[in-house]
Amino acid sequence: MTTKKKIKNNVKGKPDTGTAKATLAVATIVVQFIVIIILVIALTMPQKCSDNGSLADGIKNALDTSSKNLHKRFGDFLENDHVMGKTDSKAKVMMYVDMQCPACAQMMPFYREIYEKYKDRAGFSIRYYLIDGHTYARPASIAVEAAAKQGYYWEMMNAVFEQRSNWAYVNDDKLLTERLADVFDTATSKKGDKAKFLDDLNDDSIAKKVDGDYELGKKDNIDATPTIIVNSEDIDFSESSLKVTDLMSQKIEKALE
Repeated sequence: MTTKKKIKNNVKGKPDTGTAKATLAVATIVVQFIVIIILVIALTMPQKCSDNGSLADGIKNALDTSSKNLHKRFGDFLENDHVMGKTDSKAKVMMYVDMQCPACAQMMPFYREIYEKYKDRAGFSIRYYLIDGHTYARPASIAVEAAAKQGYYWEMMNAVFEQRSNWAYVNDDKLLTERLADVFDTATSKKGDKAKFLDDLNDDSIAKKVDGDYELGKKDNIDATPTIIVNSEDIDFSESSLKVTDLMSQKIEKALE
């Protein structure tokens, strides 16, 4: 049987329990503070979703959002792309997203910020890329396209990402449709035709658009979302110490030269 070693008071020869408790309390506070700092960094830095459906670690791969194997890079907008900003600009910005991807939801505010900054000088578009394991990414993409038929593409895209936690984990197809309809109401401030929206969710032409984007992504060897491409160059955030928006601005300014 062993006896625990006590911390002795040099003067009185009694266990210095007060000092021990104080030391433990300080150590606990320090550990908690470190954990909070790590969580803040992990939650505020962009991450990526890969083809196996896993979310990359927020510390190790926080800024690695490029597709490493991209060989056939985006060069121009296609007829089915929703192009915003200056459509005839020589600077063309494309982002591949998975609507269920947490990293894409994190990236979207940065993309919107850059769009607002350069919408009079550059063209912007988004394509859907479906990550394995994200079973609701396809119906969510179709929902965005259904809203687009009523002129609410950008509003619905933003709302789907902003309300991702309300629909991405429901595990019920009927409930998923109801939640996406609620997102549609939010995106349109209840001015949209919900009955038409629900009907358009079954539109084969919309599904063809979503699947077509995915096929383009596969041909381009997209292996992670979000992937952002400016003209012929995909942005590798992990190779730069610049902020996400600063790096995007740098690439766009270079394309505008």
